[in-house]
Amino acid sequence: MYHGQIELERQGQLVICRPHGAFNMQGVREYEKAFAGLVAPILSKPWAIVNVYVDFETGGPEVIERIRAQYSWCVANGCRYIAFYTTGLLHNFFARETAKELGLDGYEVFESEALAIDWARRSLSSLDQ
Repeated sequence: MYHGQIELERQGQLVICRPHGAFNMQGVREYEKAFAGLVAPILSKPWAIVNVYVDFETGGPEVIERIRAQYSWCVANGCRYIAFYTTGLLHNFFARETAKELGLDGYEVFESEALAIDWARRSLSSLDQ
């Protein structure tokens, strides 16, 4: 049985992830399958992720390590930016720790979903100039 659920949405080259609950490894694997299918059409272009950490309860060390490995896969496959919307210090810390030193062009933590989405879109559009 897996734990954790995620809502995924793609708007052009922007992927919005809204995880809910605490994840175990089976939950992360289910998420990875859905995520890979969603991003397949944009892998040939630069893209960005917005993670909405409002109802996310993270997971154990093995889950955190797996999420960081997934971010590495994303970077290797065209992800240039990751924005986070967090509502607490723990999620803020988690976001920064999982995204640092991955080779992203940028990552930021925001206090609203709208600001995170706007930053990710502006960051992507700056690549077109």
